[in-house]
This record gives sequence, structure tokens and C-alpha cells, in this order.
Amino acid sequence: MFLRNILTYSGANLFSQATQGVQNLVVRRFLSPSAMGIWNRVLVIQGFVATFDPGLSQAAARELPLLRGAGQDAEEQAVRSTAGWARLLQGLFFAAGILIAAAWGKHGAAGPPIAAAMLVVALTWSDTVAIFCQSAQCYAPLSCSIVIAACFSLAVVPLAAKYWGVHGMMVAEVTVTIVQGLLLTALAQAAGVRLTAAFDWRILRRLALFGLPLRAVDYPLAILMILDGLAIARFRPAAELALYATAQMLFAIGADIPSRIGNVLLARIYNLSGAKTDRAKLGDELRRYLLIQQALFMPAVITTMWWAAQLVIRMFLPKYIPALEIAAVLLVGIYYVPTSTLLRNFWIIDQRLWALLASNLVGLAAGAAAILCAAGIGHWRLTWVAGGMVGAYACHFAILLVSIGRSLWGARGAAMVGARAAVAGAWVGLLLHGLAPDWGRLVGARERAI
Repeated sequence: MFLRNILTYSGANLFSQATQGVQNLVVRRFLSPSAMGIWNRVLVIQGFVATFDPGLSQAAARELPLLRGAGQDAEEQAVRSTAGWARLLQGLFFAAGILIAAAWGKHGAAGPPIAAAMLVVALTWSDTVAIFCQSAQCYAPLSCSIVIAACFSLAVVPLAAKYWGVHGMMVAEVTVTIVQGLLLTALAQAAGVRLTAAFDWRILRRLALFGLPLRAVDYPLAILMILDGLAIARFRPAAELALYATAQMLFAIGADIPSRIGNVLLARIYNLSGAKTDRAKLGDELRRYLLIQQALFMPAVITTMWWAAQLVIRMFLPKYIPALEIAAVLLVGIYYVPTSTLLRNFWIIDQRLWALLASNLVGLAAGAAAILCAAGIGHWRLTWVAGGMVGAYACHFAILLVSIGRSLWGARGAAMVGARAAVAGAWVGLLLHGLAPDWGRLVGARERAI
């Protein structure tokens, strides 16, 4: 069951990412940069609103699988229903705020705020139901909705962009998101992941009392994840920031795949924790997963994506070819990001938020020092900044190994996990630098820097 869930969910996400990449390239052939700027404004509004998320979804993602593992079905149903309706109200509240702010400002077109408001509601609901499916380890309906939505989006969005411009594209994107949310809800209900009309204020208070502090505790980690981009934006010219942002995009795509697979294991660990499974057994399961991930899965995913990026960027974005050298360094950091290692989630299970805050603060300080040292030694060359960011991720991973990893596997076991990650990351780095194909000769692209 566990292996089937991994294959189903990861396969659906890989398919979705591939179709999304094709869709982005096609849309950019139909829309000018100024038109794409209008769509980017929608995404900026949506992203800004997301920073005010009170953490109800994170709290529900922790509590639901624990309740399922403990066999408390009635309480699980009550938490799911309460969290679902609370998240929908949250989305509606944020959407109203966007529209009121747009009306109050009285400048710019009305399209982007309206599209952003509708996307906030639709995405909030869709993401919430997805969390419910993951918590119940019900990946078949989730994967099915992802694949159908990806196909629908690929068929509709480029056509809307071609014939009706950016405003048609906005309507299409909103429509796709709404359809995916409704489809996922129907499939989840059919699979037994149901919502009722119940709403319990006691449960809402409990979720908020954990979700809000967790969001606050994770702010240092959120800053760590964007520290390199902030440094480049502050100290380097805009052209270099554009190159680095392209490398960051490749890193984000590569990091998303193992994190999706990790979510499957994470739901299982939460379920087993709710069933009072021995922590040593959970640690052993995580250790085996990390071994397979580090030795087999990550090298395959990273190198395959790297070859594809070489071809696509040289064919369609020749001015951004220098970003490939940066990405070759940055991609090694996937081995150490928290969404790949999953260690910190044991403290979330135990509600040890103070320990989590301490690790995030120390990781942020160590990461900042690593970036500054690397940038200083390399005279702010972008590859050196990327190397500093990899060092920042590695420092945070080492902190988690010393604290959580040692309690799970002992000092020697934690050291072995860290050593395997370091060796595997170095090996992948060598592969990326030694297996760069001569796509330039194949596609006839000239390497031009900005």
C-alpha cells in the first residue's frame, strides 16, 4: 500500500509538472511580457495574502492522521469538518479583503484583483481537501484529480491565452482551479473522506492555538529559504538577480518532487504515532526511506531534470544559459532541505515548538554566516552564493541531526545518515558538472549572457 501510494502520487505530480512546463512555454509564445506581467500581479496578490495564513491547515495536517492512527473516527470527522469550513471562511474573508483593498485603492485594472480573490477561495478549498486525503492516506482520488486538472489546464489555458489574451487566461486559470477543487471533493467523498455540516468551536480553538504559534516559529526557516535571493537582490544588479531567480526556479521544481513523496511517508508516520508505535521503529522506517531517497531516487530525479533544463533553456531561453551553472550548484541543496529530510516533523508531532524555534533560529544564523563567507570568498560570484546557500541548508540539516537524529538513531546512526547525504550530494554535484550534454550544438543556440 505504501509503495503504491508513493508511485501513484509521485507519478501524478510528475505528470502535472511536465504539463505545466509545456503550458508555460506555450502561453509565453502567445502573450507578451507586459501581458504576463498582469498575470504575475495576480500571483503576487495571492502570494501576499498567503503570508497571513493562520496555520489551520498545518494544525489539521498534524492532528487528523494522529486521530486516525489512534482509531478516534468520530473526533477525526469533527476535526475534518471544522477545519474544512473554517478554511473556506478564511478564503472568503481574504478574498473580500482583496476586493475591498482594490476598490479602496482605485488604481489599476480590476481584472487581477478579482482573479486573485477567486483563486484564493478556490485554492484554499482545494488545498484543504488535499490535506484531508493525505491525512487519510487516500491518494487515488487526489492523484486522479491532479492528472485530470493538468490535462484540462493544458487544453484550456493556452487556447484562452491565444484567443482572448491575458484576461481569457485568468478566467481559464480560475475555472481550472474551481473544477479541480470540486472534482477532488467529489472523489474524496466517494472514497470515504467526507465532510459534514458540523462545526465545533472547541476544535477550531485547539487548531488555532497550535497553528498560529507554528506559523510564528517557522518564520526564521521561511527567511532561511529565501536568504540567497534577498542577498542577491540587495548587493547585485538586476541582471544577475534574473539569472539567479531562474536557477532558483529549477531548484524549486527539483525540491518539490521528493517533498511530495515525503508527504506520503509523513502521513504514515503520523498515523503510526497516533497508534502509539514505538519511536525507534518510526526512526528506522525514516532511516531506510532516506537511504533509498539519497542513493537512488534523488540522483535519478535531479540528473533527469538537469538534462531537460539544459535542452529547454538553450532552445527557448538562451539569454539565461548562465543560470545553468548556478543551478548545478544549487540543486545539491535538495539533499538537505527540511521538506526532504522530514526530521523536524517529529518535534511537530510532539508539539515541541520551542525546540523547533531554537533549531530554526540557529539554522538561520548559521545559514547567513555560510552565505556571507562563501560570497566574500567568491567575491559575490553567483555560483559561490549558491554554494553558500547549499551550506546553509546543510547547517540546518546538521542541527536537526544532532538533536532529533541523535534521539532516533543514536550519535553513530545520525552521523551515518549525515555522511550518506554529504557523499550522495557531492556525487550528484559531480554528475551535474561532468554530464552536461552539448545541447547547444543540437539546437543551434548561441550562449549569450545578459
